Amino acid sequence: MYTRCKHSYLIVCLSILVSISACSEKTAISTGTLKAPVFYVEDPNGTILESSQENVLINPASVVKVATSLWAITQLGPEHRFETKVAYRGYFNTTEHIIVGDLLVLGFGDPDFHIENAYLLARELNRIGIKEIHGKLLVNSKFWIGWEGGSERREKDALLRAKKMAVRLQNSLNPKLWKKGDLRSIRKFEKRRGFTANNRPSIVVVGVADTILTSSSDSDIQPLFTHKSNSLESILKRFNSFSNNDIERLGDTLGTATELSTWLHKRWGEFAKGVSLETLSGLGSNRLSAQQIVHMLNDLEHTCINSGINIADILPVAGCDPGTVKDYPQLRKLLRGNMIAKTGTLWETDGGVSVLAGILQTKGGQRTFCVATVDSGEHIPKARAQQEQWTIDLLRKNGAAPSRKCDTPPLYSDGDVVIIKEYKTSSS
Repeated sequence: MYTRCKHSYLIVCLSILVSISACSEKTAISTGTLKAPVFYVEDPNGTILESSQENVLINPASVVKVATSLWAITQLGPEHRFETKVAYRGYFNTTEHIIVGDLLVLGFGDPDFHIENAYLLARELNRIGIKEIHGKLLVNSKFWIGWEGGSERREKDALLRAKKMAVRLQNSLNPKLWKKGDLRSIRKFEKRRGFTANNRPSIVVVGVADTILTSSSDSDIQPLFTHKSNSLESILKRFNSFSNNDIERLGDTLGTATELSTWLHKRWGEFAKGVSLETLSGLGSNRLSAQQIVHMLNDLEHTCINSGINIADILPVAGCDPGTVKDYPQLRKLLRGNMIAKTGTLWETDGGVSVLAGILQTKGGQRTFCVATVDSGEHIPKARAQQEQWTIDLLRKNGAAPSRKCDTPPLYSDGDVVIIKEYKTSSS
């Protein structure tokens, strides 16, 4: 149609095209380079206070992590801890402090195991009297150390992935193999733990196996100890604060994104109409409406209360916790301690999207909200500024509540891990 437009007809043709575009089903209203935000706000009684296109299905990006957190808390409980079992097979030469055989590390899905946790493993191995492994290091398919970046970067081949994790662990156990970044992390870790650099644990492992560990129950395998992770609530707090896509690792314990979607449909009934999840992190094409996102936040809040915790133990608090909320600097200052929120950003998928969803404390009472800007890929910073102003306007309408004291603990992967000793030394 455009190619046929000439001279005076050009303006008419363009007007028709704009009208057709504006009438497209489930398309957000455009305002210049940014589309008008999609939003929904309700009070604790479920009364709708403000809304626009609240039933349009959008890509919620990392706000999907709220659904994953809800599923995890419901299925496992906030105090759940993931185990990592350490054992060996072969001969333990206690005089030479050598295992003539293999070191075995069997993971049970700890999604947040890092070099600091490996330090604790090495420390316990040294305490037992082990300093060298004259054999190989084997790990299973549910042991991870460090980050991968979610499904977009995860090694698909199970054997290659296990070998990658084994090499990472091998390097983390031996200070001589640390890189500069590792050393910086360890120095911070030692400072807050009260450990000294001149007494660092060290385990030297000769090699890494070309196979995946499948069991630790064979008769020739000797258990040493079990590393129990932080509580699930602490793990989720870290994943949500930093919006880390390796939250997808929880799928090895809970199930797939499709199973989560099915679970939500059963849980919410008709209210879940249209909900579709491709990943547990928010990568890819997922679908929820702004109203469904608010419902999800309310569900998580009630689930947390029934589990004996606060939703602030799961999601970041503005002005208190580190992470992605820093992308809304004014809110961090104005709402210190008064906004629990989850951010979501995709730069390219579905044209790009930016989402802010949370629970806001005001003089007028609690307000649960979701505000999103779709098709915003090249304008993400502007979209965040738009959402920030929208939230400030919401605050002004309802009155600012006094700032609250930050009482959330620091977020570390080793914060409250537990070591369960199983091997009996002569001094035990």
